Amino acid sequence: MIIKHNLTAVNANRNLNLVVGKQAKNTEKLSSGYKINRAADNAAGLSISEKMRRQVRGLTQASLNVQDGISYVQSAEGALHEVHDILQRGNELAVKAANDTNMSGDRDAIFAEIEQLNKEIDRIARDTQFNEMDVFDSSNASFSSRSPRRISDDFSDIIFLDADYMSYEMQNFKDAIAQANGAGLVFTQAGLADFAEKIRDTYMPTLLGDIVSKLPNSAVPTVSGLQISLNMYYKNDSTLAYVSSNGVSFQLGVNMKYLKENGGNIAMSDDLATTIAHEMTHAVMFDAVTNGMLGVYGADSFPSWFVEGTAQAVGGAMNYCGDLIYNVMPKGDAAISKWLSRVTDTSDSYNAYAQGYIASMYLGYAAGGGGAVTADTIARGLDSILKDIEDGYSLGQAISRRTNGKYEDLADFEDSFSKDAVGFAKDLVTAVGAGTGSIVSPNGLSGTKASLLQGGTKNNYFILNVDQSDHFVNNLGGKNTYTGGGATTTNGVDRDGNTNADAEKKWGSSSDSKRGTVQRSGSLFVQAGAEAGQHIYFSSFKLSANDLGVADVKVDSAESAGKAIDKYKRAILCVSTMRSEYGAVQNRLEHTRNNLDNITENTQSAESLIRDTDVAEEMLEYSVNNILAQAGTSMLSQANQSTQSMLQLLQ
Repeated sequence: MIIKHNLTAVNANRNLNLVVGKQAKNTEKLSSGYKINRAADNAAGLSISEKMRRQVRGLTQASLNVQDGISYVQSAEGALHEVHDILQRGNELAVKAANDTNMSGDRDAIFAEIEQLNKEIDRIARDTQFNEMDVFDSSNASFSSRSPRRISDDFSDIIFLDADYMSYEMQNFKDAIAQANGAGLVFTQAGLADFAEKIRDTYMPTLLGDIVSKLPNSAVPTVSGLQISLNMYYKNDSTLAYVSSNGVSFQLGVNMKYLKENGGNIAMSDDLATTIAHEMTHAVMFDAVTNGMLGVYGADSFPSWFVEGTAQAVGGAMNYCGDLIYNVMPKGDAAISKWLSRVTDTSDSYNAYAQGYIASMYLGYAAGGGGAVTADTIARGLDSILKDIEDGYSLGQAISRRTNGKYEDLADFEDSFSKDAVGFAKDLVTAVGAGTGSIVSPNGLSGTKASLLQGGTKNNYFILNVDQSDHFVNNLGGKNTYTGGGATTTNGVDRDGNTNADAEKKWGSSSDSKRGTVQRSGSLFVQAGAEAGQHIYFSSFKLSANDLGVADVKVDSAESAGKAIDKYKRAILCVSTMRSEYGAVQNRLEHTRNNLDNITENTQSAESLIRDTDVAEEMLEYSVNNILAQAGTSMLSQANQSTQSMLQLLQ
């Protein structure tokens, strides 16, 4: 018997500690509900569980995504349901008008209702949104219910460039200087005044003179009487410059953020110079051609690619095509064609500047006779297009006339452009070289940055961001604001009010052949799984009275009403096809959602087996460990008492 080491008590204590440790883990698992609370509990199980958790949460969100997709489809299908009702009413009215028992006044009343029905189709197409996103492509709608943003008409305290671009009234630059100073930029009154005079005496005459020399046959030379005011301001955004109009005179705004003064001398960046050229082209085209060329009402009269692309062709925009040059061209002709095909995609305004620039340059090239890609060829072709528009021809008619029937109309040009212009795009890049590709550049398409109208290097790509929302057009002061258009028909009235009988004729057939047929405008992707690439996509559609082929129905005679019946028949079939496709997509999405929910449930069950506590099993083990702990405590007590017998030997 020994006193120093009570091995019986040590052994009892060790076993008790083991049992207490197990009991603590039992308690932790029972209280947390998880059998794995730390990696040490089950390292492999934790890894598998977390992988399953990622999948479960991804699948849960995918199910919600699919539900959002169903809601989107239901919104679209609900709108098409109303369009169906409208078309059925229109067909009913056409059938009524086809009866010769109607007087002309009766048919006028019928047509008045048809006009309102068409406007409602366009409104539905334009205003149907889901999560503030347009559901349909309404770019061909014949009217807009949204008011353009208007800039102040107050042209006080600004420089006026009057007849021959010369006489002006000095601006008070105090406000502009204060704005810039607040942003840490230093400008002086004398420096800004000198800069304004350089714009008046050097830059503007050079720019407008070059535009006039390159577009001699259109009404552009009337810019000698153009009234332009200069507004110097500072704003910390990506808008370099803008042009607005009150219908009589124009305001050129220059953002001082892109100017720099050094020793009293102010210099503008190359990007600002090309942007001013772009914006002044809008002003010239508005004043000399039609108001649609300024940008606001152009959506109704001209496609945005032509409005912005023509201004880019004058100002220079090769730096807008960085994606084409550095990312797309190395991939080959198919990639170039795909890039060009986005020219009519109005969901991204960038396309109007980049793809629109190539489209306008190519249109000028095709209308100019083809051959070598030169500034003169392109300018000659664009000049002829603009001249036809002034003479009352629509853009589609001008394209057909000036390309000698190569393209029947606007739709034919837009459909063929992405295929036909691949070689031109490559030749244009070669011709431009390090320049910006301006048709009014003194050095043609290839010049250098030494010119006022040149600039743009690889490091300057994607800098320009001209803000279209700042454009304002209104018919004030009696100014003629004729709006030409891209439709296949026109009233044939030029900007001076003269009738061109030839322009009243119908040209081409491609647009008509496309009307009343399903026209897809893109795809919508629904992420329908937890992994990348697990998505479902479905089409979005063009929707307007024009796209459905009923915008120009007439019911003024039994014959025209009969044609209207046929158009409504095609339109109803077109909408039925869209609704059927959306219905099929909805059914598919509902099956997808059900499958996702099923996978989620089973994956969650599998993860639960790994991670969750089996309470019955854990309680059994806890009870065993509890009994062992009590027994261990008792035995430790007995072992500690065993040394008391040693005292009897010492008595």
